[in-house]
Amino acid sequence: MIKGLQPDSHDVNICGESAVSEILAEHNSFGVPMSSSSINQGILVTVICEAVLQHRLIHLLNTLDASGYTIIPAQGAGSHGQRMGDIAGFNTNIQVKTIVSSEVSDQLLEELKQYRGSHALIAFRQKVDGLFD
Repeated sequence: MIKGLQPDSHDVNICGESAVSEILAEHNSFGVPMSSSSINQGILVTVICEAVLQHRLIHLLNTLDASGYTIIPAQGAGSHGQRMGDIAGFNTNIQVKTIVSSEVSDQLLEELKQYRGSHALIAFRQKVDGLFD
């Protein structure tokens, strides 16, 4: 062994199982330390859909008491074909993002099912930690 790196007889194991559990409990899923007042947890729901659904989605989010949302134009291709938004208001998609509770995300995804048969729409959710209300 390298001189000076051998444990002395008076060394104490400071990283036992209980210490490891405490450290893990104080960190989020990304290994970042959580402070009790600044980091919140929530569910990020992302909806990519036809722009014609925008007002219905806003109404739905307001009905579910979502505290806020972000809407941005989206382009791409998928099972519903290519949507490049080349003509304003036609063949255009939007991406809607909101951070909500788990219960609200369940309700939101359930309500979105009604549009799947008649509109291009995908939706997914993820657990997130961050600076939000």
